Amino acid sequence: MGTVVAFSERVQQDAQHFAYYERIRNCLLSYKGVKSRSSIRCDSYRYKGKLIAKIAIGGHTLKLYLDAAVPEGMKVSKMEKGDVAAYKEVPLMLILKSDVAVRKAQAVIAGMMEDKGIEKA
Repeated sequence: MGTVVAFSERVQQDAQHFAYYERIRNCLLSYKGVKSRSSIRCDSYRYKGKLIAKIAIGGHTLKLYLDAAVPEGMKVSKMEKGDVAAYKEVPLMLILKSDVAVRKAQAVIAGMMEDKGIEKA
């Protein structure tokens, strides 16, 4: 069996992934009451105990899972993952492969937080 590499180590292996990860992490943590927890598979973000986001790596791709909907008219690379048990609470998957994708993800996060009534810190 191969050794299991923790998420925090995998995200740091690629400088571009790490930069995107830091931007999304800082965006999520900039809201009052949002807490993070890192595990072997991903980083999870909760607000008052409810899962609102996950950041994970699949293959060579950084992925953001959210409990949100993409605003009407915004074009993003997305998939619905609600049928997978691990992503039931955060069914929207956004692929983060560019600066533009990260900016759009930040806009989706801002809309999600506004819808949930979560304020900036």
